[in-house]
Amino acid sequence: SAAVGEHFKGQPEAEVQARVVLAMGYESLGLPGYARPHLQEAYALSSRNGLEAGEAGLRAAAKLAASYAVMGGGDPEAVARPALVHALRVLGEEHEVTIHVREALAVGLHSKGKLAEADALLTPLVDRLRRTTDPEQLSPTAFWSLASLRRSQGRLPDAAALLRESLEVSRQVKVVRGVPAQRLALVLIEQGRLGEAAEVYEQHLAE
Repeated sequence: SAAVGEHFKGQPEAEVQARVVLAMGYESLGLPGYARPHLQEAYALSSRNGLEAGEAGLRAAAKLAASYAVMGGGDPEAVARPALVHALRVLGEEHEVTIHVREALAVGLHSKGKLAEADALLTPLVDRLRRTTDPEQLSPTAFWSLASLRRSQGRLPDAAALLRESLEVSRQVKVVRGVPAQRLALVLIEQGRLGEAAEVYEQHLAE
């Protein structure tokens, strides 16, 4: 972490970008604990240098809020709520960074048991993503985040439908489909639909 700071000394925006990229790399390797310090430093660096309303700072805020929501250790709402205000003002509602910040806030609210507020953010977001023709705006994680919320609300059939949509979006944007496939199988098992769950696993392994 110190080596990154030294390499980008005097270039705070470049350092924020680099740390977010490093964090994403660690997360893709299944090492979120190694990603966390880079996200925290990127977020702090953005705040210290007036970069919190720029794309780099907003990406750092979205990733850090999501990390806090999933792993604990911080308040995701405190990070994501002001970031969403900045994103809406500077980038607009349709920008892909704004979409990620909105989703991060919703996931953070869900983690704190604020289901109605999370629903109010995620449902219109997913509805908008269903209509988009811009591949950069497509976010399979938004679908599985809403599916997770529906599961918490006891709406298992709705959760399963959203996870199937997430799998299809993942195919369109060519990202790994392991997470939505595993979550879909779990929801199907919870509904007693064991044969369908097995089919999902088999199809995922075949791909």
